[in-house]
Parts: sequence; structure tokens; C-alpha cells
Amino acid sequence: MVIAILVKTQVLARATHLVVHPASTNDDGLKGKGIYALCTFSILALAYVLSAAVPFFDYFTSILGAWMALPTFHWPALFLWILRARAGNPLKLMEKIFMCILCFGFGTLILFFGTWNAIDGIIDSYGELGGPFSCQCHDIWESGCLS
Repeated sequence: MVIAILVKTQVLARATHLVVHPASTNDDGLKGKGIYALCTFSILALAYVLSAAVPFFDYFTSILGAWMALPTFHWPALFLWILRARAGNPLKLMEKIFMCILCFGFGTLILFFGTWNAIDGIIDSYGELGGPFSCQCHDIWESGCLS
């Protein structure tokens, strides 16, 4: 697991470095290494803030998943569209309308209800989880279970 995270972070840091300062991306000097280290530290800091500031991380990932439903639903339709056009059998107007309604309809429903469900879960469990940057194991420490 740690190795997978390290590999993904290196790829993300390299991509961030390409966006932030493309001229020093392949530079082996102090400037290139310093900017790369800054990109890596920034990603690490952002990951910490997201995981520590959001004690309801499960609900946070649910919101992200709901928001990604709409873009995800477009790929199969677009892929089918391209395959049919290459085969010389393009989609008819009614098929295009049906696919658009299907993709946008399901995507919008998942977006709306998934976000609503996650926010409702956050509101319901707020008293149990506490606010941002709060310790979730406070009762465990005071109970003496870990001593």
C-alpha cells in the first residue's frame, strides 16, 4: 500500500511540476530539485489537510463520487458514438437523443441524490464525529482502554 502511494505521489508531483514550472522539470540542478520538492511537500500538505480537517472522510469521498458520476456516464456513450461512426453506421437522431437523456438523466440523479445523501449523513453524524481538526479518539483515551 505504501509503495502504491509513493508511486502515485511521484507521478502527481511530476505532473504538478510540469504545470507549475515546465522549464525546470528535467533540470537536475538545485532549482529543479527544489521546485519538485516543493510540489511534493504541497501535495503532502494538501493530503494532510483533507484527511485531518475532514473527520467525516467517508462522506467526503461519497460527495466526490457523486460529483464524478456525471462525467463518468459520458464515456460509454461517447465511445459507442465513435465506434458506430467509424463502422459507417452512425447513430440516428432518436438514438442520440435517447443516449443523451439516459446519460444526463442517470448522471444527474446520482449527482443530486448522492450529494444529498452524503450531506445528510454529515449532518446526522456531526455530533458523533465532531468538527474539523477534532480528535476522534478522545473518549477512548479517557476510558483507559489503551493504557
